[in-house]
Amino acid sequence: RTYSYIPDDRFRQGRTVTGKLAGSDCEVIVQLVETRNDELDALEPGALVQANCKLLKWNAIYDRLEMRES
Repeated sequence: RTYSYIPDDRFRQGRTVTGKLAGSDCEVIVQLVETRNDELDALEPGALVQANCKLLKWNAIYDRLEMRES
């Protein structure tokens, strides 16, 4: 579940997925819209998730990108 406050209502009850960018070792977290919850809840570890995203920031503490579906 996405626990941070996001002004956009589409993300309020959405999910946040943690993983790696395909073809790289770059860790990333992606906040996804609520309408994808059923799809995301059914994911198995290592599954591929596709989304058009915008970069929010680099998290230096966790050494990963933080992104949000656009």
